[in-house]
Parts: sequence; C-alpha cells; structure tokens
Amino acid sequence: LHPSRLSDALARIPGVRIVYSPSGAALPQTSRGGASLRAPCRAMTVLLDGTRFALSDARGIDGIPWQNVSAVEVYQGGAQAPPEFNR
Repeated sequence: LHPSRLSDALARIPGVRIVYSPSGAALPQTSRGGASLRAPCRAMTVLLDGTRFALSDARGIDGIPWQNVSAVEVYQGGAQAPPEFNR
C-alpha cells in the first residue's frame, strides 16, 4: 500500500503517533525515548531540507506535499540525529 499523505506514512513508524488538532491538522508526536508505549508523547521536530518546519494547527504535517518527499528519517533523540540537525 502506498500512503496518500505524509501523516499516513509517519503513522506506520514505530513510536510515532498522529494526533489531530481541532481544525483537523495532522500533528506527529513521538513516544520514542519514553519508558513504555504508555509514556507521554512529545511533539516531533520536523526538518524539511535541513530547516525546521513549523507545524501549525492549520497545516500540520500534511502541509508538506507528499509527492515532494523522497525520504523520511525518524531519530530517537538528539544523540542519534546527525550533528548538522542538532543546532
């Protein structure tokens, strides 16, 4: 199956959850780094071509055109992310 939205693809990644704002925007959260699946989720930092992408209740993650995405990487935390992303 090929996802039709970026949120659909992210929802398939272990440790990633998609929550929806009151306006219906898909906002990714992560439980990675938590002690269990019941650990509180945290908002994910999203980088688009190395630049922080501000998620808003209006756009959410699906504001990024899925057709323009060639790869998605999810890191457990800052220690696993490449140094250029830890600014």
